[in-house]
Amino acid sequence: MRFSVIIPCYNAASTIERAVRSVLGQTFTDFELLVIDDGSTDDTVERIRGLTVATPGAPARCGGPIRVLCQENRGAAAARNHGLREARGDNIAFLDADDFWEAEFLAEMDRALQSLPEAGAVCCNFYVLDSRGCHVARPVPPDGGEDAFLVPDYFVARASDQLVINTSGVVLRRATVEKAGLMREDLRRSQDTEYWARIAARGIEWAFHPRPLNWVDQTVAESLSRTRSGEWHARIPLPEEWSREIWPGLPAELVPSFTTLCLWRTRYLCAQFLEAGVGERARQAAREALPRAVGRPGQRLGLLLLAYLPPQLSWPLWRAFTATKKLGRRLARANLSLTKTRPPR
Repeated sequence: MRFSVIIPCYNAASTIERAVRSVLGQTFTDFELLVIDDGSTDDTVERIRGLTVATPGAPARCGGPIRVLCQENRGAAAARNHGLREARGDNIAFLDADDFWEAEFLAEMDRALQSLPEAGAVCCNFYVLDSRGCHVARPVPPDGGEDAFLVPDYFVARASDQLVINTSGVVLRRATVEKAGLMREDLRRSQDTEYWARIAARGIEWAFHPRPLNWVDQTVAESLSRTRSGEWHARIPLPEEWSREIWPGLPAELVPSFTTLCLWRTRYLCAQFLEAGVGERARQAAREALPRAVGRPGQRLGLLLLAYLPPQLSWPLWRAFTATKKLGRRLARANLSLTKTRPPR
């Protein structure tokens, strides 16, 4: 069997049928479908089973019945791990219950895996549905190709925002899961981003497909992990906790780029915390990250501002500091461009 498709769900009665139908409607049909219910209290499971009865062709299309696996509520990572343990396919594809795929998703991912045998993980561009309407997560340049390509440095690509990953657009080879292990169930949020980073830290190559092949619905009020409660900031792991299991086995040649990613993640979270008025959480994150910024004076200065100044001072100073750095990078690029295009004297 070529693919195992894993859909974790929790109280997803309003969207689960759309997600399942998008899988059953794939043009590539060599797959099995596993739906893991994470202790839903609504009629999610009944809707899945009703859909199976209502689509008698489903078993033939996906190589067997839709497998509905139920567990007590233990979170997104535990639900996905349940699916990983049960999966029988050569490759694993993830889909969240409130998202859905284009009909060619599996066909395009299979093509990418076949054309890039060195890649152990593939992700794709995606559409986002939110309060603003619909937009593409990463607009493709007019002259850009439509073929998947290897990502030169996963950590740098993530830290520079050149690579955006959504779980519903990720496919892993079985060998990747065997080498990287399962998702961390102790993290209440960001388990997926930690898993993707751990995969890269094991020396496994990532590939990116520039064509948008899945839809991420951010308009849904309740889902497995997207609901932001009043204590959302306490659920987000700080970078040191998030990276705890990656550092020990990290090859020396990957330490600089992974440090870059961790410092980027610290700055990003600090901005989120300060904007939400949770200054102490931002200061904690900055203090923990300071030892990682040794030898990086610009980043260390920014972290010092965040770590030891009161939030009412650190937030505007931090914004001014980052704006100045961005302006400097733009000017440097502009100067380089002028140098390249200036005719010789």
